Amino acid sequence: MSDTPSNPTVPTRMTHAADMLRYAAVVAYEHADKLKGSDRDMAFSVLHFIEVARDDVESSLSSLQA
Repeated sequence: MSDTPSNPTVPTRMTHAADMLRYAAVVAYEHADKLKGSDRDMAFSVLHFIEVARDDVESSLSSLQA
C-alpha cells in the first residue's frame, strides 16, 4: 500500500492521530490552567484522558515500526 494523500498508510494515520492528540492536550491545558475549583479539575481530567489516548497511539505506532 503506497502512502499518498488520498491513501495514507496506518502508520501515517496513527502519526496524524498522535499529533492531533498532542494539540488537543495543549489546548486543554491552556484552558484548564485558567479555571478554578471543580471546573479546573474536570478540565485536567480531560487532559489526562487525552494524554492516555496519545500514549496508547504512540505505543502502538512504535510497535508497528519495530
